[in-house]
Amino acid sequence: MTLKSRLALRFLLALGVLGALLFIPAGSFRFWQGWAYLAISFIPGFFAFTYFYKHDPQLIERRMQFKEKVREQKRIMTFVYIAWLVAFVLPGLDHRFGWSHQPVFFFSQEVSATNAQP
Repeated sequence: MTLKSRLALRFLLALGVLGALLFIPAGSFRFWQGWAYLAISFIPGFFAFTYFYKHDPQLIERRMQFKEKVREQKRIMTFVYIAWLVAFVLPGLDHRFGWSHQPVFFFSQEVSATNAQP
């Protein structure tokens, strides 16, 4: 399987899995914040992968391996994956059960802060 096809497969698989993590707990596709979050997460990623595929394909090869060698790194990544899972499931549950009601202005500020570069 070529790098291009593996990259496309992983990208589409990630989109499907993350979409499921957002929309299954929400119980509906009528969750506009979920669609906005997916777009904000995946559109820049698509352009980044396209750029690096053309300019540094070896970098993509290395980053697609997901193999941490140091024990402490494995522990940290386990925590990161659990936190990441909760971060995708919780907004859907919030939408379904109506735990919070925020104006659109606050959502846009949160999205800006999430995507801000350090």
